[in-house]
Amino acid sequence: MRRSRLVILSVIAMFVVLTVGAISIGGSAGRVLGADDNAVRPLLIAQQAPSAEGDSSSVDQNPSQPDAMASERHSKIDYRVYSPNAFKVQYLGLDGNFTIDPTEVSATDPRNPKRVVFSKMEFFSFYDDLEGKTPIAQNCRYVYKGAAGDPFYYPKESKTSIWDLFELVSQDDACQKFYYVTLRSPHGAPGEPLHIHMRYGDANSSFRTVLNISTLGPEDKTKIDPWWSVYCNEGASGCDK
Repeated sequence: MRRSRLVILSVIAMFVVLTVGAISIGGSAGRVLGADDNAVRPLLIAQQAPSAEGDSSSVDQNPSQPDAMASERHSKIDYRVYSPNAFKVQYLGLDGNFTIDPTEVSATDPRNPKRVVFSKMEFFSFYDDLEGKTPIAQNCRYVYKGAAGDPFYYPKESKTSIWDLFELVSQDDACQKFYYVTLRSPHGAPGEPLHIHMRYGDANSSFRTVLNISTLGPEDKTKIDPWWSVYCNEGASGCDK
Protein backbone atom coordinates (compact mmCIF):
# COMPACT_ATOMS: atom_id res chain seq x y z
CA MET A 1 0.00 0.00 0.00
CA ARG A 2 2.80 2.38 0.93
CA ARG A 3 4.58 1.66 -2.36
CA SER A 4 1.38 2.40 -4.33
CA ARG A 5 1.00 5.74 -2.58
CA LEU A 6 4.63 6.63 -3.31
CA VAL A 7 4.19 5.81 -6.99
CA ILE A 8 1.03 7.96 -7.21
CA LEU A 9 2.75 10.88 -5.46
CA SER A 10 5.74 10.61 -7.78
CA VAL A 11 3.52 10.71 -10.87
CA ILE A 12 1.67 13.78 -9.55
CA ALA A 13 4.94 15.56 -8.76
CA MET A 14 6.33 14.84 -12.23
CA PHE A 15 3.12 16.16 -13.85
CA VAL A 16 3.37 19.43 -11.86
CA VAL A 17 7.03 19.93 -12.82
CA LEU A 18 6.34 19.33 -16.51
CA THR A 19 3.33 21.68 -16.49
CA VAL A 20 5.23 24.55 -14.78
CA GLY A 21 8.17 24.07 -17.14
CA ALA A 22 5.96 24.26 -20.22
CA ILE A 23 4.33 27.48 -18.98
CA SER A 24 7.74 29.02 -18.27
CA ILE A 25 9.06 28.15 -21.72
CA GLY A 26 5.94 29.46 -23.42
CA GLY A 27 6.17 32.78 -21.56
CA SER A 28 9.79 33.27 -22.57
CA ALA A 29 9.13 32.44 -26.20
CA GLY A 30 6.36 35.04 -26.37
CA ARG A 31 8.53 37.96 -25.32
CA VAL A 32 8.97 40.75 -27.87
CA LEU A 33 11.26 43.74 -27.94
CA GLY A 34 10.04 46.72 -25.97
CA ALA A 35 11.03 50.19 -24.90
CA ASP A 36 13.33 48.89 -22.18
CA ASP A 37 15.57 46.92 -24.54
CA ASN A 38 19.03 48.40 -24.92
CA ALA A 39 18.88 48.50 -28.71
CA VAL A 40 16.58 47.66 -31.58
CA ARG A 41 17.39 44.31 -33.20
CA PRO A 42 16.81 45.38 -36.82
CA LEU A 43 17.00 42.09 -38.66
CA LEU A 44 14.80 40.30 -36.12
CA ILE A 45 12.03 42.85 -35.71
CA ALA A 46 12.05 43.73 -39.39
CA GLN A 47 9.95 40.59 -39.73
CA GLN A 48 7.53 41.46 -36.91
CA ALA A 49 4.96 43.33 -38.97
CA PRO A 50 2.11 44.52 -36.73
CA SER A 51 -1.38 43.19 -37.16
CA ALA A 52 -3.97 45.68 -38.31
CA GLU A 53 -6.28 44.32 -35.62
CA GLY A 54 -3.90 43.31 -32.84
CA ASP A 55 -1.68 46.41 -32.71
CA SER A 56 -3.58 49.43 -31.42
CA SER A 57 -0.99 51.80 -32.89
CA SER A 58 -1.86 50.51 -36.36
CA VAL A 59 -5.58 51.15 -35.99
CA ASP A 60 -6.78 54.66 -36.66
CA GLN A 61 -8.19 56.07 -33.44
CA ASN A 62 -8.56 59.51 -35.01
CA PRO A 63 -9.99 59.22 -38.55
CA SER A 64 -9.04 62.07 -40.89
CA GLN A 65 -10.21 63.43 -44.23
CA PRO A 66 -7.98 61.16 -46.38
CA ASP A 67 -9.71 58.11 -44.88
CA ALA A 68 -13.12 59.40 -45.97
CA MET A 69 -11.86 60.13 -49.49
CA ALA A 70 -10.18 56.75 -50.01
CA SER A 71 -11.55 54.67 -52.85
CA GLU A 72 -12.27 50.99 -52.32
CA ARG A 73 -9.25 50.14 -54.43
CA HIS A 74 -6.80 52.06 -52.29
CA SER A 75 -8.44 52.08 -48.87
CA LYS A 76 -6.84 48.95 -47.40
CA ILE A 77 -3.42 48.93 -45.77
CA ASP A 78 -1.50 45.67 -45.92
CA TYR A 79 0.56 45.14 -42.75
CA ARG A 80 1.61 41.61 -43.76
CA VAL A 81 4.70 42.80 -45.61
CA TYR A 82 8.40 43.15 -44.92
CA SER A 83 10.66 46.13 -45.46
CA PRO A 84 12.38 45.98 -48.88
CA ASN A 85 15.65 46.59 -47.01
CA ALA A 86 15.20 43.77 -44.48
CA PHE A 87 18.11 41.32 -44.53
CA LYS A 88 19.78 43.43 -47.23
CA VAL A 89 20.96 46.64 -45.58
CA GLN A 90 22.15 47.07 -42.00
CA TYR A 91 19.67 49.08 -39.91
CA LEU A 92 17.41 49.18 -43.00
CA GLY A 93 19.78 51.88 -44.28
CA LEU A 94 18.63 54.27 -41.56
CA ASP A 95 22.01 55.17 -40.15
CA GLY A 96 23.35 58.47 -41.43
CA ASN A 97 22.45 61.99 -42.52
CA PHE A 98 19.76 62.93 -45.04
CA THR A 99 18.90 66.41 -46.29
CA ILE A 100 15.82 67.68 -48.11
CA ASP A 101 16.22 67.69 -51.90
CA PRO A 102 16.28 71.41 -52.85
CA THR A 103 15.17 70.60 -56.42
CA GLU A 104 11.87 69.15 -55.20
CA VAL A 105 8.72 71.16 -54.40
CA SER A 106 8.64 69.30 -51.06
CA ALA A 107 11.58 71.50 -49.99
CA THR A 108 9.05 74.34 -49.68
CA ASP A 109 6.68 72.30 -47.48
CA PRO A 110 6.88 73.63 -43.88
CA ARG A 111 6.07 70.16 -42.52
CA ASN A 112 9.41 68.82 -43.70
CA PRO A 113 12.52 69.25 -41.53
CA LYS A 114 15.44 70.26 -43.73
CA ARG A 115 17.77 67.68 -42.22
CA VAL A 116 17.18 64.29 -40.56
CA VAL A 117 19.88 62.27 -38.82
CA PHE A 118 19.40 58.58 -38.08
CA SER A 119 21.51 56.56 -35.67
CA LYS A 120 21.22 52.78 -36.10
CA MET A 121 17.46 53.08 -36.87
CA GLU A 122 16.84 53.85 -33.20
CA PHE A 123 17.65 57.53 -32.56
CA PHE A 124 16.32 60.23 -34.90
CA SER A 125 17.17 63.95 -34.90
CA PHE A 126 15.31 66.61 -36.87
CA TYR A 127 16.69 70.01 -37.91
CA ASP A 128 15.24 73.17 -39.41
CA ASP A 129 18.32 73.82 -41.55
CA LEU A 130 20.49 71.81 -43.93
CA GLU A 131 23.62 72.17 -41.80
CA GLY A 132 22.07 70.87 -38.58
CA LYS A 133 22.63 74.04 -36.56
CA THR A 134 18.96 74.61 -35.71
CA PRO A 135 17.52 71.52 -33.99
CA ILE A 136 13.79 70.87 -33.83
CA ALA A 137 14.17 67.67 -31.81
CA GLN A 138 17.30 65.64 -31.12
CA ASN A 139 18.04 62.05 -30.12
CA CYS A 140 14.41 60.98 -30.17
CA ARG A 141 14.31 57.25 -29.48
CA TYR A 142 12.06 54.96 -31.51
CA VAL A 143 11.02 51.34 -31.62
CA TYR A 144 10.47 49.67 -34.97
CA LYS A 145 6.86 48.49 -35.40
CA GLY A 146 7.14 46.69 -38.73
CA ALA A 147 6.17 47.61 -42.28
CA ALA A 148 3.03 48.42 -44.25
CA GLY A 149 2.21 48.64 -47.94
CA ASP A 150 1.35 52.08 -49.28
CA PRO A 151 -2.47 52.19 -49.52
CA PHE A 152 -2.35 53.79 -52.99
CA TYR A 153 0.59 52.13 -54.74
CA TYR A 154 0.96 48.72 -53.08
CA PRO A 155 0.76 46.16 -54.57
CA LYS A 156 -0.82 46.90 -57.96
CA GLU A 157 1.29 49.91 -58.96
CA SER A 158 4.44 48.97 -57.03
CA LYS A 159 5.31 45.91 -54.97
CA THR A 160 8.17 47.80 -53.30
CA SER A 161 6.11 50.80 -52.17
CA ILE A 162 6.37 49.83 -48.52
CA TRP A 163 6.67 52.07 -45.47
CA ASP A 164 8.69 51.28 -42.35
CA LEU A 165 6.88 52.26 -39.14
CA PHE A 166 8.49 53.78 -36.05
CA GLU A 167 6.87 54.76 -32.77
CA LEU A 168 8.40 57.17 -30.25
CA VAL A 169 9.42 55.76 -26.86
CA SER A 170 11.39 58.68 -25.40
CA GLN A 171 9.62 61.35 -23.34
CA ASP A 172 11.27 64.54 -24.64
CA ASP A 173 8.69 67.24 -25.29
CA ALA A 174 10.35 68.31 -28.53
CA CYS A 175 10.05 64.78 -29.92
CA GLN A 176 6.28 64.48 -29.39
CA LYS A 177 5.59 66.18 -32.72
CA PHE A 178 7.23 63.17 -34.36
CA TYR A 179 5.44 60.46 -32.38
CA TYR A 180 4.56 58.30 -35.39
CA VAL A 181 7.20 58.30 -38.13
CA THR A 182 6.72 56.46 -41.42
CA LEU A 183 9.63 56.08 -43.83
CA ARG A 184 10.17 54.77 -47.30
CA SER A 185 13.65 53.62 -46.32
CA PRO A 186 16.67 54.45 -48.53
CA HIS A 187 16.20 53.32 -52.11
CA GLY A 188 17.11 54.44 -55.60
CA ALA A 189 18.20 53.48 -59.08
CA PRO A 190 21.63 51.82 -59.47
CA GLY A 191 24.38 54.42 -59.52
CA GLU A 192 22.07 57.19 -58.30
CA PRO A 193 22.06 58.83 -54.83
CA LEU A 194 19.77 57.10 -52.36
CA HIS A 195 16.66 58.89 -51.17
CA ILE A 196 13.92 58.46 -48.60
CA HIS A 197 10.36 59.69 -48.09
CA MET A 198 9.15 60.63 -44.62
CA ARG A 199 5.87 61.49 -42.94
CA TYR A 200 5.01 61.87 -39.29
CA GLY A 201 2.23 62.60 -36.84
CA ASP A 202 1.85 63.42 -33.16
CA ALA A 203 0.40 61.15 -30.46
CA ASN A 204 -3.15 62.10 -31.49
CA SER A 205 -2.52 60.66 -34.93
CA SER A 206 -1.87 57.02 -35.92
CA PHE A 207 0.06 55.02 -38.49
CA ARG A 208 -3.15 54.53 -40.44
CA THR A 209 -3.89 58.25 -40.58
CA VAL A 210 -0.37 59.06 -41.77
CA LEU A 211 -0.33 56.29 -44.37
CA ASN A 212 -3.76 57.12 -45.73
CA ILE A 213 -2.50 60.50 -46.91
CA SER A 214 -1.48 58.49 -49.98
CA THR A 215 -5.13 57.88 -50.84
CA LEU A 216 -5.45 61.51 -51.94
CA GLY A 217 -3.92 60.38 -55.22
CA PRO A 218 -0.62 59.66 -56.96
CA GLU A 219 2.53 61.58 -56.10
CA ASP A 220 2.50 64.97 -57.85
CA LYS A 221 5.92 66.57 -58.29
CA THR A 222 4.28 70.01 -58.72
CA LYS A 223 2.37 69.97 -55.40
CA ILE A 224 3.15 69.36 -51.74
CA ASP A 225 0.08 67.12 -51.39
CA PRO A 226 -0.17 64.18 -51.26
CA TRP A 227 2.70 64.40 -48.79
CA TRP A 228 5.79 62.89 -50.47
CA SER A 229 8.87 64.55 -48.99
CA VAL A 230 12.16 63.70 -50.67
CA TYR A 231 15.45 63.44 -48.76
CA CYS A 232 18.81 62.57 -50.33
CA ASN A 233 22.06 61.37 -48.89
CA GLU A 234 23.57 64.44 -47.24
CA GLY A 235 24.50 67.07 -49.82
CA ALA A 236 23.03 65.30 -52.86
CA SER A 237 20.14 66.61 -54.96
CA GLY A 238 17.95 65.42 -57.79
CA CYS A 239 17.91 61.94 -56.23
CA ASP A 240 14.30 60.97 -57.06
CA LYS A 241 14.13 61.34 -60.83
